[in-house]
Amino acid sequence: MRKGYWTGLDVDNLIEELEALGRSEQQELGNYLQLPLMHLLKCQYQPERQTTSCRGLIQTFCLESVEQ
Repeated sequence: MRKGYWTGLDVDNLIEELEALGRSEQQELGNYLQLPLMHLLKCQYQPERQTTSCRGLIQTFCLESVEQ
């Protein structure tokens, strides 16, 4: 493609790959956010079940988010 060979380009496949990349990144973000969000909800709605490790995970997540 860099040399200008566009005639053999499978445009439909290229579009499909680009769309899949977007879905993959969305899924990765969802997986990344799932655990901290579950802990935040637990702290909010079940404070009696809150643990030190739960608070530590949330603090770590917040610090990592700020650094990025």
